[in-house]
Amino acid sequence: MNAIRTEKLGMAALFGLAVLIVTLAVAVFFPETFAVVGPKLGGNHLTPLTLVTPFLIGAFIIFAWKKETRLKHTLLDLVVAGLAVYMAVRNLVGDAPAGAVKYALFFFSLYYVSAVLAEKVAGRKVLFSAAVVFLAVVVFYGLVEYALGENPLYHTLTAKTIPPSSGDYYRVGSTLAHPISLAAFLLQMTPFALYWWLGSKQRWRKLVGAVVSLLSGFVLFLSFTRSSILIAAGGIVALITVTLRRNRKDLMLGMLALVAVAWLLTVIWFEDLSQVANRNMSLRQRQLAWGIAVRAVPGKPVFGAGYGQAAAELRRLDERAEFLYQYTGRNVAVDNQYLSSIVEGGFIQLLLLLAVLVLVVCAGFGRLRSDMSAGNPMWPPLTGIVLLMLNAALFDPLSIWSNLTVFWFEVGLVRGISDAGRTGTVACLVPPGEYNGAIETSDADD
Repeated sequence: MNAIRTEKLGMAALFGLAVLIVTLAVAVFFPETFAVVGPKLGGNHLTPLTLVTPFLIGAFIIFAWKKETRLKHTLLDLVVAGLAVYMAVRNLVGDAPAGAVKYALFFFSLYYVSAVLAEKVAGRKVLFSAAVVFLAVVVFYGLVEYALGENPLYHTLTAKTIPPSSGDYYRVGSTLAHPISLAAFLLQMTPFALYWWLGSKQRWRKLVGAVVSLLSGFVLFLSFTRSSILIAAGGIVALITVTLRRNRKDLMLGMLALVAVAWLLTVIWFEDLSQVANRNMSLRQRQLAWGIAVRAVPGKPVFGAGYGQAAAELRRLDERAEFLYQYTGRNVAVDNQYLSSIVEGGFIQLLLLLAVLVLVVCAGFGRLRSDMSAGNPMWPPLTGIVLLMLNAALFDPLSIWSNLTVFWFEVGLVRGISDAGRTGTVACLVPPGEYNGAIETSDADD
């Protein structure tokens, strides 16, 4: 155990760690999906994330080449690779071949680098800390934005792609720019702050984790995103249930604090919440989009319409979607990741994505079965993935670069943590106890 905990990262791992942290920072602090800027090369914008991608691919190549950083292949690796290859090859004859290839290389490299680093306690410690720091910055900037009533950094860049807040309330978008993307990001990343709060024995980590977790819930509330707030409420109920069963008074106090904050916010912003609840524009738009998307499936059920073509397909099939685009310059989004996957990549892409999710959940719970403590590093990324994919029934997170990046980062973390200390051959099928003890205790305080 001591040898494992005092391990040092080699030069290759340090390079990969630096590249991964920069990639996450760019994705979190620059809303590439909504603010496309930068010089053009071959008709495509050289956005910050595009400039980072070659370094991420380079880190993957180094990790795959060097024996000490090479992953032991599992079924999850093969399925993720299969999804990347399918998206790249299928779209070579599509309308956006360069974009599809970049997308596939990006998410597979991100997954692989994250998995390799997550196998090592030293790498995991830095990545978890970076996640808490990034979350804290997003949360505090969101509070500043709400106080100003405007997003000072990105308002101008996103004015054409993000509609202004309607009614008398202001919806916070923070560095993610869009309230829905921000809310999803908070669901993805808040578990890391909760991990510090609930899993650490160091007072300063518990304090930082508690403050960031509570403020994250506050900013989630200020996004006025109904689906994410309901999913977060369900998560709180689940945590309360767990704390009651495990008789953890400290955790119970934390959960009660969250409930108290939620009640207080509901009282203070009752009128704004009433406006959000009574607004059914988004529901009508989703019903319209889902109806058109369902009509699109029979035409191209196997291979879909192509990468990034969901909005164009909706405009082609329904004049109302085309009218909205011509009148406002904004597309009707499918607003359902699973349906969007079918429209763009056919049932092949959907089945591959679902296979990834099943294997991730299986691998995650395989590790949690042997250690249900708050200090198990498996539950933060696994929780973030589950919450996001529940929310994905009402929007397209894998079409938004910020949420996409965090998603594959967390998938890689689950893969790496499930493999750390494993003696079996398939992560999903490892029974409890078949680990050498590499993370049998919390590494939140390392």
